[in-house]
Parts: sequence; structure tokens; C-alpha cells
Amino acid sequence: MKSRVLLVFPAYDGLLSETPPVGITYIASYVLQKLPSSQVKIIDCSKDGFSEESWLKELNDFQPDVVGISVQTLNYPSARKITRVTRQYDPDILLVMGGVNATLDPEECLKHCDIVVRGEGEKSFLEICQGAKWEDIKGISFKNEEMIQHNEPRERIKDLDEIPFRAEHLLDVKGYKFYPSWNLIGSRGCPYACTFCCSPLVWKRVVNLRSVKNIVDEMEDLQAKYDIKHIDICDDMINISQQRTFDICHEIIARGLHNKLTFACSMRANRQLVSLELFQKLKEANFIKV
Repeated sequence: MKSRVLLVFPAYDGLLSETPPVGITYIASYVLQKLPSSQVKIIDCSKDGFSEESWLKELNDFQPDVVGISVQTLNYPSARKITRVTRQYDPDILLVMGGVNATLDPEECLKHCDIVVRGEGEKSFLEICQGAKWEDIKGISFKNEEMIQHNEPRERIKDLDEIPFRAEHLLDVKGYKFYPSWNLIGSRGCPYACTFCCSPLVWKRVVNLRSVKNIVDEMEDLQAKYDIKHIDICDDMINISQQRTFDICHEIIARGLHNKLTFACSMRANRQLVSLELFQKLKEANFIKV
């Protein structure tokens, strides 16, 4: 059992981010739900920067059993630094990489870590923390002696409502330049295959949705707990169907959240997916940016 879990979002190469990470906050909430006796900590180097001295202090203070690293293309150089310093500090700490870059190039990432979690990470990472045999964990890649073993893909989580709200309490919410704005994910995947986008490679053009009630419950929770004023819905496209977008707007208005929050979202502008009535409803629900 890996009961002391340190999750880190590496710094972008030469840049600091104004927005909080998404993926590792869902990983954290899922682990805490399933393993309530575990201790989980999140470090966001994209906000606070990275130095070897500060990372060594985190390792020394927290004494993690496993370090989970969320890897995108721009933060991969920093991720390698984190693994190198961690290896030097304690080679017995289990190093796990996940995220877009790890999913698309697990062989490269395995030069620097023990396990790569491919695709959706909650269940695979949980089983790693539970101490399951690596050979039995779907959706991971690892070195088996000198060979790289890619286990079979894990089935996607169809009902995203089973994942708890993000573990914002593990972040310094009010310390982000983005605050009092916050971001939220209401779906995973996109049915389209734009050549500039990694979504079809990561999600295989399969879309899974949170329920409208679950999404707006989280909006209400964020506003009440942290006095959030603006929410950016970071789905690939909110209008998987027009009706779903109407339903989200209706629920926001029914709860009076349009009087407390402004909203932004991404949409696809195919003729069948947008209409004047849709934009009027978004305006009524206090969406200020599309």
C-alpha cells in the first residue's frame, strides 16, 4: 500500500501559470475517497516555480511513498528534473507519470519514471497506490526487466459523476492570479478529429459526460466555499448537443447562479450545433465569453 501520495504539476518551461491544474486534483479526490486513510498532497510548480532545494524540502517533509507527475509537453523538461532529484534523494520512491505527454509517448517517459499511466488516470493510479501487481493493472506501461510492457488499455469511466469534485482544498485557491475565477470540466473527449488537437489521440473520439446536476452542484460548491466569481468550463466543446447546453443554462438560472457568477466556455460552431436561441440562452445564464 502506498499511503503517502505526493502529486505534482511541473513548471512550464520558462513560464508560470495563472490557472490551477485539473487532472491531478481529480486523481487526489478519487484516491482520498477510495483510500480515506491515505495522505495526499499536491504541489503546483507551474504556480510557485521549481528549485531543487524546495523540492528536496518537500520530499524530506512529506516522505512520500509515491510521486505522481502530470506531464504535458511544455512541462516535460521540468518533470525530468523532478524525477532526477527524487531518484537521488530516495531511489525507493515510486515515480509515476501520467497526462497527455505520458499517454502519447510512454516509452520516452519511462526513461525517467517507473510507471506510466496512459489515458484516464483515476482507477489505474488508485490500483498502483493499493499495491496491485503491475502486470494486473490495466492502462499502464512499465519496464519488465529490459523490455517495456504495455498493459491492455483501461475501460473509460462512463459515469463521470462517480468521481468526486476536484480536491481544491489541497490547493491554495486564493493564491492563483486566476482567482476569483476557477475552471471546471464537464466532459471528457470530443467526437471530432481536428488535426491540431490531441483530444482524438487521448480520448479516441469517445465522449463521456457528467450529469448537468453534478456540474452545477460543483459550480454552487465552488461559489459557496471560495467566493468564486467566474467559472471557465474547459470541455473541448460544451455543445456536444445544443440541448445539453440549454440544460446547463436552465439549471444555472434555476439556482440563481447567473446572479452570482459569470461563465466562459468553448464551443464548436457547426451549423447544427449552434443557433441564435442558444446564444440568447447563454447570455441569459451570464456567459460572457465563448
